[in-house]
Amino acid sequence: MYTKPKVKVRTVEDRLEMDFSSANRLLKSLTELDILEEITGYSRNRLFVLEKYLDLFRD
Repeated sequence: MYTKPKVKVRTVEDRLEMDFSSANRLLKSLTELDILEEITGYSRNRLFVLEKYLDLFRD
């Protein structure tokens, strides 16, 4: 995720070769651990961001 700090569930599904529900649960778990942040507020087509990592490059 350091090379692409913004991901969708479908991207994780494809890259990790897992089904959609597993990818969705993984991203949910990472969000609950405060590693990722969901930024769209939608229930579909959600976008997850590695916000703390991106903050390192902001002023």
